[in-house]
Formats: sequence, C-alpha cells, structure tokens
Amino acid sequence: GTVPRGRTPRAGRAASGDLRPRRRECAVTDIGEAGNIHPKNKQDVAKRLARWALAETYRVGGIPCHSPLYKGMEKQGNKIVLTFDYVDGGWRPFDVNEPRGFAIAGEDKKFVWGTAKILQDGKIEVSAAGIESPAAVRYGWADNPVVNMYNGAGLPLTPFRTDDWPVENSTSAVGATAPRTALAADAGVGTRAPFAAVAGDGPADATVTAGPGRAAVD
Repeated sequence: GTVPRGRTPRAGRAASGDLRPRRRECAVTDIGEAGNIHPKNKQDVAKRLARWALAETYRVGGIPCHSPLYKGMEKQGNKIVLTFDYVDGGWRPFDVNEPRGFAIAGEDKKFVWGTAKILQDGKIEVSAAGIESPAAVRYGWADNPVVNMYNGAGLPLTPFRTDDWPVENSTSAVGATAPRTALAADAGVGTRAPFAAVAGDGPADATVTAGPGRAAVD
C-alpha cells in the first residue's frame, strides 16, 4: 500500500513548536472513530486539553501535560536509535509489550514495518530485515494508525517522522488500514489527524470553537 498523504503539516508543527502563542496540542491517536471526522468521544479529548490549562495557565503542580515528542535519531549499523522528550515515568506500551506503529526505510525511501525495542535508557531502537543501511523512521504515519506507545502519565507518543522527504516520493510496503483511530485536527475531509488544539488565558473569556478538523478554545 501507499503511505497515506496529508501527514506533513501537523507533524511539522509538532516538531517545530510552530503554534500560536498560548495554543497547545495534544495527541489523541487512541481516541475517535475510523469513519467519523467528528467522533462522539470528546470528553477524553477535553481532559487531555485541560491538562495544559491547569498546568500552564492555573499553575497547578504535578499535572503532566506533554505527550512524548520525538527528539533525535542516531544510526547504529543496521538500526536507528531514537530519543524522545517527555517520557515521564518511562514507556508504557498498550495491550502488548512490543512497540507498534514504527516503519523504517533505507535511502530508497521504501518504508516497511520495523521491529522496535525499548532500551534501558528510554531510547527506542528500530530495525527491519532487509534494510542494512536505514535512513529514516516514521511512527503513526497513517490516517488511522495502529500505535501503542504511552508515557507513564498515560499520554500517547505524538506521531512523527525523522525524514524530510516529499511525501509523494516515499513508498511503502506498509498497509494503510488500521483499527485505531484519531480525532482530526488541521486536516482535510477524509483524513484522521492525531491532534486537537487549545488556546486561551482562562474560562472567563473563553470561546469554544469547532470547524473542519479543529477543536480549540480561544
């Protein structure tokens, strides 16, 4: 299958922090419905967004609000070792102990499912049979990705890619179908993007808005 399109803008914003002042995003790859861009379960999305307001606006201590974020990569032989920020409490894979949702490619830009391993220092090692000189890794790079990585606070790993290749030039042996779903935000009709966003100084003058693929508080 072909890697689903439309992942670049949101992944780029997550990696660069290119957000409006006081706007925050949360990963919700595990919440939603595969065939509905506006899923019914908005309560759990709101709970994750509320973490940001409580921690940053109201200065309530002890409330984790960051989902794990990709930080960097290092090639080690036929493996790529990934590092992350905000892995509070260590990794907590859901359902099975093995990390799921990682794809890897060589310089030919052809992605296949990778075998991922959590290292003792919190890094994640990814490799695949047949790829002797890996060049890039992607995680959750699909409309409805099968992913299972959480930190100790119960917040899911934000989907990412380590490459900057034009999406239309990458191919994949990875299937596009996946049972897990995500709430769409900053995405077109027919896509499921794993973010919702929140902004504002507090509820006194807050206005809740919703548009095509967006959930925000301004």
